[in-house]
Amino acid sequence: VEGTKTWKDDNAKDRPTMIKVDLLQNGQVIATQEVTAEKGWKYEFKDLAAYDAEGKAYKYEVKEQAVDGYQTEVKGYDITNTKVGQTKVEGTKVWKDGNGEGRPETIKVDLLQNGKLIDTKEVSAASEWKYAFTDLAAYDAEGKAYKYEVKEQPVDGYQSEVKGYDITNTKVAQTKVEGTKTWKDDNAKNRPNMIKVDLLQNGQVIATQE
Repeated sequence: VEGTKTWKDDNAKDRPTMIKVDLLQNGQVIATQEVTAEKGWKYEFKDLAAYDAEGKAYKYEVKEQAVDGYQTEVKGYDITNTKVGQTKVEGTKVWKDGNGEGRPETIKVDLLQNGKLIDTKEVSAASEWKYAFTDLAAYDAEGKAYKYEVKEQPVDGYQSEVKGYDITNTKVAQTKVEGTKTWKDDNAKNRPNMIKVDLLQNGQVIATQE
């Protein structure tokens, strides 16, 4: 009885350096072998009796001893281990909008798995603007880790920025400042033909107009 161990885990760093494979004869464990990378993850049980005392063919099977974080599948005498596990994505919504006037009561956060939308959550002040997507598959069928991202659905009047899984919304809008210059000088002949007006933003000059 011989077989090969195959790993579907994208060369995970926490892959064990050794596994144990049990050999069963008619359902009973009769031998165990350690299998390692040094052996090319191959194993072989030799010199096995093919028939019992009554001349009936023995049924041989292999079974891997449990490996944490992996799901085992046996086909014939070959064993495949696929990386499995769960993860979660959680974050907080931060508002940069002064007193919050005009702030929406709820927002929607999309969860993307490898770039594809798989879930959406409503987030509100009732949850302290926190959200969590739980019980997510950490790996695909080939044992490769999924990439999870969050994206906020557009909120009018706000610019969204995502860092990790936290989202910050900053109030954005445009306004204008306009006015008229009035002279009280009885049409003085020495009135200047041009003046300069400075525009101050929070006390700092940001523009000047003639």
